[in-house]
Amino acid sequence: MPVDINEIDNVVAAVEKEYGTLSIHKGSEAQKVPRIPYPSLELNIATGGGAPIGRISRWFGNYSSGKTLNCLNLIKNAQNLNLIAEQFLESEYDEVKRRGEELLKRFPDGLVCAYYNVEGVYDKDFAEQVGVDTEKLYVVEGSTIEPLATILEASLGAIHVHVVDSVSHASSIDEVNSDMTDWHRAIKARVWNKVLDHWYHHLDRSDNAIILIDQVRVNQLTGAEEAPGGKKLEHVSSQTIQFKRGKWLYNREGILKPEAPKKGETIHGSAEADGFEIQARVTKSRVGRPLRMARMQIDFNGMKYNQEYELAKAAEYFGVVERSGSWFTLPDGSKVQGEKGLRNALEENVDLKKKTIDEIDLYTTENP
Repeated sequence: MPVDINEIDNVVAAVEKEYGTLSIHKGSEAQKVPRIPYPSLELNIATGGGAPIGRISRWFGNYSSGKTLNCLNLIKNAQNLNLIAEQFLESEYDEVKRRGEELLKRFPDGLVCAYYNVEGVYDKDFAEQVGVDTEKLYVVEGSTIEPLATILEASLGAIHVHVVDSVSHASSIDEVNSDMTDWHRAIKARVWNKVLDHWYHHLDRSDNAIILIDQVRVNQLTGAEEAPGGKKLEHVSSQTIQFKRGKWLYNREGILKPEAPKKGETIHGSAEADGFEIQARVTKSRVGRPLRMARMQIDFNGMKYNQEYELAKAAEYFGVVERSGSWFTLPDGSKVQGEKGLRNALEENVDLKKKTIDEIDLYTTENP
């Protein structure tokens, strides 16, 4: 029998009345997932614009791989999302301007954030050094899963961004209260399964974002690095990023490089590192293309991301400057030599720097 269009409309109206607006809708009416930009320009390119709002993200990696530093910088950007949106409005591209308008309309005052200090690593002075407004940040203390999960679920909607650092360090109440000789098989994974079912049901997909930080373990059969905590964590995450610490970096002529300088040695006879490299691999993404890689540099002087390094790479990648050997041709026809020369040109030439940032914003807007 032929399809009755009016009957379909009646069914949609009945479903929305029972289960809420947009509980059923056409595929063309689906809203684009807004993002919280990461502190690294290259990581934004790799993830298609940042951490998705309204979804669960998962980061895992070995120790000292930049996970906590990255999440504190993400909190800073979330608190200042309205200011970032205003910067989008200054772009020369209409697509980027529309992105800024949508963010300002939905989040005119930025986002309220909470940091779940499971590992006890939160440091007020370090967070302020990164740029976090600690007066507006809520820190939740505790190391057992059930209370933390209850607090997070109760605050969904009032607090927009929830960072749990870390999932693998939290223990269940039964595990803590039991005898030392008792054996609980996979109790942590089972508790997290139940918690994530609750969170996913109550998660307001339009305004909340949950970031789950996890450690890494080595599979004894394959030797591959995996994240612990059960399969549920892997299934519910819309974006999964693996962090690895790369080379130690040394300051040579104002540029962080892998080779140690000949001078500046310490009393121990070896040069002290001035920073380190982070490799971030997008292993899963439901809001973009996975298996992208980002390489970032962290400067110990202020624990800042080396954006001059990333801008120089992006300027060459997007064709803002043309390279021939060690020489770079700028849009005005002038030439500079070497990586340091290009960085100095980007720092001195405001228009060149803005053009590079506009190209990055356009790419992340059109290529999630």
